Amino acid sequence: MPVQDRGVETQLRDAGLLEAITRVAPPSRLWLPRVRFIPDPRAAMRERMRGVPIPAGVPSGPSTTAEVGLEIDVERAGDADPTPERFAEMLEAAIGVAELNERVSPGA
Repeated sequence: MPVQDRGVETQLRDAGLLEAITRVAPPSRLWLPRVRFIPDPRAAMRERMRGVPIPAGVPSGPSTTAEVGLEIDVERAGDADPTPERFAEMLEAAIGVAELNERVSPGA
């Protein structure tokens, strides 16, 4: 789905998104962390179809099958998994990215 507010990207950058992503996993020479927000598409579809009758029985709540949420890809150092302490740091940083997104773009 296309972004409805083209200013969101600039607002996220100005709010410190890149720094927040770096706290999840600092970029290396070969890898940049990737963060993707995956909204539930049904809210946007309902907005587009405002005034169009929706058949009875069509659920209006959050999707139970759509992959909705926050996806973060980071570089894995060698064959080792992060230590529990590092994983906790990464998780806290990922929550920070999600909170930043919520502040800048509520309901996205």
